[in-house]
Amino acid sequence: MIRQALHKMPDRLRLPLLTAIYGVVGGLAAVAFMESIHWLFDGGWGWLTALSPARFLIASFLVITVSSLAAGSRSSRPPTGTIWA
Repeated sequence: MIRQALHKMPDRLRLPLLTAIYGVVGGLAAVAFMESIHWLFDGGWGWLTALSPARFLIASFLVITVSSLAAGSRSSRPPTGTIWA
């Protein structure tokens, strides 16, 4: 349905509209990702500081590793398709 509507639009209108939609969706995805990372660190550092130094090092390493893996998996995922297909 949306694909058909996009194909019926003139090119002059379709390109700016898709650019705006992609920008908004990409911005919302970036904000959601940053909020989740903020939640992970905010929830993690509070109880980490109460641990012994050895446990703090291990647990903080795990928090950093998990957040890095999450960032890497989001940025390295290949596109699954396009609207035009």
